[in-house]
Amino acid sequence: MKSDSFAELIFLFTTVTAFCSLESRFAYKNLHNHRIQLLTLSQLIPINLSMLLSARQKGESAY
Repeated sequence: MKSDSFAELIFLFTTVTAFCSLESRFAYKNLHNHRIQLLTLSQLIPINLSMLLSARQKGESAY
């Protein structure tokens, strides 16, 4: 059980890090093109967190 929560923490950390690095690239690209991206990747992070938490409450694996 402990290794499962540790694996979830690592998964969460890498997901958030990947989203943040991707978002910074998209933000730079959009600034360069003078376009506004409506749905940014930072808005997807809470969705991912809520999916992980709801799966945890049901006792299932989120991946």
